[in-house]
Amino acid sequence: VQFTGAAISDPFTGGGRYIPGQGNNDSTPQLGSGGPIHDPFTGGGRYIPGQGNDDGVPQLGSGGPINDPFTGGSRYQPEDSSHPPSTQRTDSTTISSNPYFPVNTYKTFTSTGDYNIKIITKIREFSDSIHNCNLTPDQIKSIEVLCSSLTSSGHVDPSSLPLLSLMLQWPIDNLFPVLDIIRLAMLNEYGNQYFTGDISFLPQIQTLACGSEALSKNQLLVLRILANSLVHSSGVQWIISNIKQVLMIVDSLVTNGIKNIQIAISTVLLNYCHCCHVTDNETGISECVQIGIKILRSDIHDIESKFRMMIAFGTLVLKHKLILMTAIGSEDITSLLAPLCDVTDPPKISECALLLIQLLMS
Repeated sequence: VQFTGAAISDPFTGGGRYIPGQGNNDSTPQLGSGGPIHDPFTGGGRYIPGQGNDDGVPQLGSGGPINDPFTGGSRYQPEDSSHPPSTQRTDSTTISSNPYFPVNTYKTFTSTGDYNIKIITKIREFSDSIHNCNLTPDQIKSIEVLCSSLTSSGHVDPSSLPLLSLMLQWPIDNLFPVLDIIRLAMLNEYGNQYFTGDISFLPQIQTLACGSEALSKNQLLVLRILANSLVHSSGVQWIISNIKQVLMIVDSLVTNGIKNIQIAISTVLLNYCHCCHVTDNETGISECVQIGIKILRSDIHDIESKFRMMIAFGTLVLKHKLILMTAIGSEDITSLLAPLCDVTDPPKISECALLLIQLLMS
């Protein structure tokens, strides 16, 4: 993603084993000024859903490895790769040299081939040990080929996709590797068309995210599926057509204390704001802004989540300022942004907050 002349490293990269929420490549840029710029939305690691309390959301501006909230031992966990960004703050960032917004690409959660091997290993494990997860050798081979295609050639056999739909009937505790494959499938044109064209798919994942038996590892992956869906036109139409239902999912999780989920929430909203910017769509903007205000007001939301929300607002203000300001209403947005103006580590937080205040008041 080209935001400035400086070099930008991909935000959500990572390697290692399979842990839902850990090790994904997440493509949102680290926007700051001066010196080499690493992506602000980085993450690294392995894929292990549901173990441990660490949240793999990258701590921007801090050193040392970051563990995923769902990590544990050597098991497979949804990824959350992590390479802390390094930026040098300058006082020369102005509206005219603004490197933060509008964002000019969708931010996605991707994976490496090594990570996908971990997914397949977990699929095999469940198939061998869980009665309701039994797959034939041919079906496992089909899933293996599908995973490989999704991260390499991109040439997917559409006949392999219905098997994923069938696997959505697995017990809720064993669904995370299936959802992780669907997250990748959303980045593929055929996979995107297949799932967004299935009228039963959104109700299924809504239940997984908001139902009485919802699990954090599944909620995380549902949000990443929604974020990834917007990269193809079929997904754009699907999200716009179902935006109220999508925002209900997001809003229901906005008080979740797991940082990876907080990051995923803001990424869904950021991607939708970018969608509105490039398509001139206005549906759901007000509701999106209301959720964003909850994030900026929250005492529990990670600083990276708030950063992405500021970028989302900055993207909206450039083309939909009237709708944005109407949705903000009597809320003193500058008072919500003021504490972020004092954040010096990483410097991108205060830079972005100051620029957004300037835009909102101009």
